[in-house]
Amino acid sequence: MLDQAERPVVALTLRYDRTDSFWFTLLHECAHVRLHYDRLKTDVAAFIDDIDINSDELHEREADDLARVSLIPDNILKDVTWSQYSTAADIYAVASRARVNVAVAAGRWQRDYRNYRKFSRLIERGNIREMLEV
Repeated sequence: MLDQAERPVVALTLRYDRTDSFWFTLLHECAHVRLHYDRLKTDVAAFIDDIDINSDELHEREADDLARVSLIPDNILKDVTWSQYSTAADIYAVASRARVNVAVAAGRWQRDYRNYRKFSRLIERGNIREMLEV
């Protein structure tokens, strides 16, 4: 949303206190500012997202897409096995090449393949709240 001076305001919850969720959600909301600032000024009071729901709404898909490729550009995935057969070594390689925490790469894989068990040990939980001292 925008404040009275039309400056963007982004608010996040720590509902999912996980590294991958935090960074994706933050970049998703920043993508709304980048892509939909004019709409915020004229059409909508705020974008309120639920990351658990795959929205068919164009603006949500656009924000998801920009957040996804901002964290891990598609060209990085071409150099590794990025499929249901990916290994932990593939996840570490993607994280290294994209310069993101391994939890971000593991979370991306889980979301892409809708398999939240595989690589779950690589997902950092409970650290964002502590890091932010909330």
